[in-house]
Amino acid sequence: MKLTNSELQVLEVIWRESPLTVGQIIERVQQNSGWHANTIKTLLSRLTAKDAVKRHKDGRRFFYAAAVSREEIVSKETDGFLKQFFNGQMTPLIAHFAQRKELSKSDIAEIQKILDELKKS
Repeated sequence: MKLTNSELQVLEVIWRESPLTVGQIIERVQQNSGWHANTIKTLLSRLTAKDAVKRHKDGRRFFYAAAVSREEIVSKETDGFLKQFFNGQMTPLIAHFAQRKELSKSDIAEIQKILDELKKS
């Protein structure tokens, strides 16, 4: 499932608090975006069509909740990023970030700890 940045912004609101009505989602998304209500409704429709969000009717209102976890989306997106830019290989990705960003001693120690744990398993 490929999600746009705009769709992810709406989904972040739903992950934080759900179930929510359309009006509640619009209110929360507009706090950070300034998007028109119709734009947010369109994004909700897309998320529903992609099975990222589910809705149920209670009386006269629809309530929306996430159908996928944040962890699932992060995993799929990072896998796609890795395949697209680094041919699916982790080493060039890590080398890229190590060369482009200044890693603190704390960062290096944490990475080393992760690698040591991986070696044990």
